[in-house]
Amino acid sequence: LVPEALLGFAFGLVGRFLFATFQFAGQIIGEQIGFHTAQMVDPTQTAQLPTVGQLLFIASLLVFFAIDAHHVFFEALAKSFDQTPPGSIRFAPGLAAFFVEQGARMFVIAVQLSMPIMAVGFVVNVGMGLMTRAVPRMHVFVESFPIRILIGLFMLGIVITIIVRAMVGLLGQMQNDMDGLSNLLGG
Repeated sequence: LVPEALLGFAFGLVGRFLFATFQFAGQIIGEQIGFHTAQMVDPTQTAQLPTVGQLLFIASLLVFFAIDAHHVFFEALAKSFDQTPPGSIRFAPGLAAFFVEQGARMFVIAVQLSMPIMAVGFVVNVGMGLMTRAVPRMHVFVESFPIRILIGLFMLGIVITIIVRAMVGLLGQMQNDMDGLSNLLGG
């Protein structure tokens, strides 16, 4: 029973890595925009999460169901019974490396997705720094919040199509990840 539960846990972890990618990208974007204090309570994780992270998580969940990726997930579970009949699960030496690679990919893709907004945030901060040098009496720190929020939301509106395309691509790649996991667990 324990190996079968671990098999289900492993499949669920692969799926969770995909959703956590978008949630982490949203957290980075929220920090850059200035929404780092705006948090929402997520009852599934019993934690407070950034608003933009929760927005991208829900969007990725909607895309998951819209492109029928849940069928891929259930198909992979059904295939696992053929590849690894109950009681014959073996844990290959490369299993830990597989999950480390999945986790590393999660962070890399999240940073790549948030990079356009990070770049614009950097340009806004440099502009505010130059403004501080030009007008020393102006309180740039206070004035920068609404400017960062406006520009950040504008950029998020532009970049969201790229993020949705990445969601479709990564959720479509879930089939390969599930097949690789099945091979490591007994194929």
